[in-house]
Amino acid sequence: MNVNLSPATTGYSSTQSGATSTLSAAAQEARETPTQTAQEARKGDHQAQRLQAREAQTAKNSTTTATSQASLVNTGNGQNVDIKV
Repeated sequence: MNVNLSPATTGYSSTQSGATSTLSAAAQEARETPTQTAQEARKGDHQAQRLQAREAQTAKNSTTTATSQASLVNTGNGQNVDIKV
């Protein structure tokens, strides 16, 4: 009679190690400096390119919001006047 004494293998352990490597990669990306991101984007790293595009859009939106804030002033006769600040 032949008995297999090797440990049973399941998909769980490979999934667990895959999740660990994903977390490790995410932690590495979080520690990356803007200079490193720029270098990787120039080399064709799509994730770095998306991050730079998102940051540029955020900067553009914050600049636009800061320069085009408006106040509504009630003139007393029922009309509101939009004043750019």
